[in-house]
Amino acid sequence: MSQASQLLIEDIKESQTADNDTSANEKMAGNHELYKMIFTQTKRVNRIIEDVLKLSRQQIANQQMIVLADWMPTFLDNYFQGHDVFLRSHTQPTISFDTHQLEQILINLINNGLRHSSYANPHAIVEIEIYCADNDVIIDVLDDGTGVSDVDLTHLFNPFFTTDKAGTGLGLYLSQAFCEANHARLLYIPEHKKTCFRLIAPAIQHDVNESTDESI
Repeated sequence: MSQASQLLIEDIKESQTADNDTSANEKMAGNHELYKMIFTQTKRVNRIIEDVLKLSRQQIANQQMIVLADWMPTFLDNYFQGHDVFLRSHTQPTISFDTHQLEQILINLINNGLRHSSYANPHAIVEIEIYCADNDVIIDVLDDGTGVSDVDLTHLFNPFFTTDKAGTGLGLYLSQAFCEANHARLLYIPEHKKTCFRLIAPAIQHDVNESTDESI
């Protein structure tokens, strides 16, 4: 369906260029918008199917020791080079996590942050802050979007719940499932001054505090 609608869109563009009939061009323009809607919605359905497949294929987490100070800059460079994603690490902890699942969680959270930040500001920025509290490692993903309304809070991690017409409603649900599989938690922090999604994982070790700032 996606491929067919894409071909029809291209066909209309070519016909409009070659045809000087105004009424025919107006009709084709209307069809062009309909085909664009079909193309957009088939892409959305495809993302839903992909997310459902990820969930259905979910296996026991293959946990590995991850030194976040080393792992996080490489991850950001691989997936978010060219975006304003700023990393602040106040410590250098190690966590036990499935690396693929951690990637999926952070990709979801950062993409959400960039998208909602872009809705509220001319320039999208996401900040990632890493620190320790008691025996836990905290990873905060922050953006300057409008945040989550009180009405939506109770539904936030429900499957297929979304306030974004382009969203699938499975990203946060899937991210929370991956966190639980790795004995971690994913929370929305409404009292934070920015939009804040917080990943909390047990710390394997605590190193000497060291502050670093990086921009990818």
